Amino acid sequence: MEKLDNKQKLNLLCSPDLLQYLPNNDKSELLQCSKYTLSKCTPNRLSKLDLYHYRLYEMSTIFNSSKLTSQEILQNQLTHIDPVIAKYKTNIIRLGIGWNYNYNLVKYSTQSFVNLTKLYLVSIIIPKFEFNNILFNLNNLDTLWLDEFILGFSNIDEDTLLDFPSLLKNLNWASCKQTYYDSSMDLDPVVLHDSLSEINFDSLDPLEIPTNSIKNLKFLTSYNAELQYTRTINQLIQTNPKLIQLSTLIQTLDNTTIKLISRSANLEKLHFYIDYGDSDVQVTDFLPMPYLKSIEFNIVPIHRLVYTNQLVNSCKNLINLKYPWFPETESDLHGLITNLEHLEYLTLHNCSNSPNFISFKLSNKNLKTLEFIAFDPLKIDFELFSNLKNLKRVKLTIYSQFHRYLTEIRDYYENLIGWRVFFHKYIIQCWKVC
Repeated sequence: MEKLDNKQKLNLLCSPDLLQYLPNNDKSELLQCSKYTLSKCTPNRLSKLDLYHYRLYEMSTIFNSSKLTSQEILQNQLTHIDPVIAKYKTNIIRLGIGWNYNYNLVKYSTQSFVNLTKLYLVSIIIPKFEFNNILFNLNNLDTLWLDEFILGFSNIDEDTLLDFPSLLKNLNWASCKQTYYDSSMDLDPVVLHDSLSEINFDSLDPLEIPTNSIKNLKFLTSYNAELQYTRTINQLIQTNPKLIQLSTLIQTLDNTTIKLISRSANLEKLHFYIDYGDSDVQVTDFLPMPYLKSIEFNIVPIHRLVYTNQLVNSCKNLINLKYPWFPETESDLHGLITNLEHLEYLTLHNCSNSPNFISFKLSNKNLKTLEFIAFDPLKIDFELFSNLKNLKRVKLTIYSQFHRYLTEIRDYYENLIGWRVFFHKYIIQCWKVC
């Protein structure tokens, strides 16, 4: 085998195939080791571009543009963006635009990046016909993220459906609305924004998702409290047999959702966002869901646990579980975990104000990883799980109020027998020593 010189080694280190596996701190170190690696790595590393808080009004002030049209202001904005496009237009695959009045910027930038596969739009207003044109030009788009997005439509295109790209695999929408505007209105971005932004956001109709044109989803996220989205979610589960993960709110599920999940062989992950407990749960019939391998709850109020317990008890083949912890319901939690024979990854989130740690011993023989969130790191009792033969790692996510005890925390974990410990800012990683 030929001996590699230093330049060949650097080329190998800078290859995109290797860079994708490196964490950000290692990428940063590699970039700084020489001018050569900086020039080689930057195009591969710069695959994401965010244009947030790039407001039209701010730019109008900067350019004294009281006499300028929106198109002229866009040209001024592009003096900053065009050099990036010219240099990296084949490298950018993820584009985020948000808190921006000028939808022309979305039109221009999405046409410029030829390999764009991921589009994130946050707090922006776009007319329906313009948005359809944007989507039509993104043939390779596999991820679409809409957050506080407002779609405007007139009597001309009111009945025209949105047409999402056929290759779309990841759809995420949260707090998205649609509203009518008069077809005679000037669609200058400033005029459109001013006329629609005066309307009460909560009073607008929820964005209508074109369920019939979406057939290849693998990841679906809907953080919307409107009950009409229950039907949308159910339709998307039906029309997307390759769906792997559903992320939503517990109150958007109904009996039909549970029935569909119970029959979906590829749907393995069900993740829930923060639950404020201010809406009723629609599910009354918790059917067995044998295909689910992962359920994760974020923050859940204690009165919701009667439903979350039923949901978990319906999933006997879980491998991963993230669950809220309250001292008042410990006995129920212990029984819930013990019944999950295949469980390998368990995360417990302290959703109470209690300074205590769990008091029961874990006995799941297949457990490989434990994570504890928001517990006092000085109260973690390793005797409750150290006997698990397959356990490899314990991760602790600590909150800022415990940082004043960092000296005591380091002393405590450095003296642990049988564990190798690594400290990060808000994380403590403990690897079991065989």
